Amino acid sequence: MKKSLPVAFGLLLLPLLLCLAFACGTSAFADSPAAVVLDSCDLGAGWSARSDSLNKREGMASLTMKQQNVWLEGVFFDVDTSALTQENSYLEFWFFIEDPAVFQGDGQIELTSVGVQDDANEIHWAAASVDWIAGWNHVSLPFAEGVISGTFDFGNIRYFRFYQFTDGEAEVWIDNIVVTEQPQTVDASLLGIPEGGIVREEGDRELTEADKQRIEEDFLEELRAANAVHGSDATWYALLWTSVGCLVAAAGLAAATAAIIIRRKRV
Repeated sequence: MKKSLPVAFGLLLLPLLLCLAFACGTSAFADSPAAVVLDSCDLGAGWSARSDSLNKREGMASLTMKQQNVWLEGVFFDVDTSALTQENSYLEFWFFIEDPAVFQGDGQIELTSVGVQDDANEIHWAAASVDWIAGWNHVSLPFAEGVISGTFDFGNIRYFRFYQFTDGEAEVWIDNIVVTEQPQTVDASLLGIPEGGIVREEGDRELTEADKQRIEEDFLEELRAANAVHGSDATWYALLWTSVGCLVAAAGLAAATAAIIIRRKRV
């Protein structure tokens, strides 16, 4: 009887530990993000720019505008960066300008926590602090070097603005705005003017079959890449394995209880 009790409790403890391991394992990844996407820039809703699926550096599209003076602003919803630390994080995004020489005067890149422009309560970086090149730039701005005016809540970022006065009309693109603790290492081949230049839409022209195929292939590749990291069925699999673990624990508990009862009856 006495020797059987440790065995029975061991049978009980093992499946419970397995269940706990499954549960903790599925939640550890979700609770420790290395980066948070503020906006993938695939859609133009809430932006002073329009979507462009022909020129991009990530996802399905980028956002573009063409006018005198750059004025890119957007509002974010349901973004939570509180799991990251402000002093160790970076604001990163892709930005395209054909000729940086058109930049004139003092421009800024700004974030606020109130969903609107608020110069009295923001964090900002001087646009001139970026070493702009012709073509695609990958901008990486340390939060530790940002200038804070008034109150800025890092865990509740709701608004982005990039303004820059220009000498004449400027056509620009922006893509994939993220906050990250792990600055991205960028392949040099992705910087600068892409081979063949950018693709400009001509009025309401129809896409060629080659354009359609490229967009579809890019979409599928992005989908595969996203699934490889996050898993389109990640939640389903997490629930499945957690359920299996709990069922094993329940079966072990039942077996251990039955063993104890049988031993007691024999004694």
